[in-house]
Amino acid sequence: MSRPPAISVAEAATAYLEWCGAIRNLAPATISAYRYSIRTVLTDLLDTPIDALNQERMERAVLNLATRITRRGSPATGWSRVQAMINVRRFCKWAVAHGHLRANPLADMRPPRRKRQAHDVLTPDDVAAITAQANPLSAAESRDAAITWSLYTGGCRIGEHVRLMLRDLDWAADDVATVYVRFPEKDGEHRRIRIYGRAAVSLRTYLAYHRPKLLGRHDDPGWLFLSERGTGPLHVSNYGRRLATWARSAGMPFNVHPHLFRHSCATNIINGGADIEDLRYYMGWRGYTTAIFYVHRNSRDTLARIAKAQPALPVGHIEDRV
Repeated sequence: MSRPPAISVAEAATAYLEWCGAIRNLAPATISAYRYSIRTVLTDLLDTPIDALNQERMERAVLNLATRITRRGSPATGWSRVQAMINVRRFCKWAVAHGHLRANPLADMRPPRRKRQAHDVLTPDDVAAITAQANPLSAAESRDAAITWSLYTGGCRIGEHVRLMLRDLDWAADDVATVYVRFPEKDGEHRRIRIYGRAAVSLRTYLAYHRPKLLGRHDDPGWLFLSERGTGPLHVSNYGRRLATWARSAGMPFNVHPHLFRHSCATNIINGGADIEDLRYYMGWRGYTTAIFYVHRNSRDTLARIAKAQPALPVGHIEDRV
């Protein structure tokens, strides 16, 4: 079979995406993801004849992938790089099947690994600046401000937090609440978290004034954090979008997402001198590997704690030896 005339990578990509829509009947969102992956990985090779793609050129493109910027303006995560590689490998496989390439240059390649970086840590002032963007007259925004503070002090996963029930809340004192957290996806995992200080005040305000507004005339479904309709729990994506908007308005220099509060909570607890075993229970971790990954210690604080734990030794004197 004679090979078709050489075309550029961009032209081949266009033909591949049309084939995905017409022959494979893929959804527009999937085709859009394929297009973005090809343009991200092969951005410097789009005008190159497709039959000139070889393993050496693809290796350079893959090495540069670790520094590519995503559509959200942040470095590509490990998973997004893997997914981009998978999508481009499919494109190359199609090119081989249609005679544009002799062999798939990505067949034996793996995406580059990027060195893990310590997560940013939010301070109480950062959380105060973020929640200050909320409209105190809005029931939905006051609810989300209460969620933000309770995430920061309780260290919950956002998926756990939006599924808390009113019966899970126990006010031990005016300024402290304990919450019973259930997470059936983790083999029935359960634990108690502590909400105190500004978080407890924000939660009390939400329960007293804003939750009844969200509930309206509906029967109470029992969820702690109600959706805008008042008939079910808040959806995670709705909170995440509002949090991102608040963080940008507050001028946060890094990306703020719901799970960052969990990182910050763990870091604050361990830097405050808590035992690693207590931290593991409080955060709901089964092993110690996750604890080591999540908790990024301050080296000076660590050395200070070690200095206190080590036994005192006599100073003695320096002997002069000839």
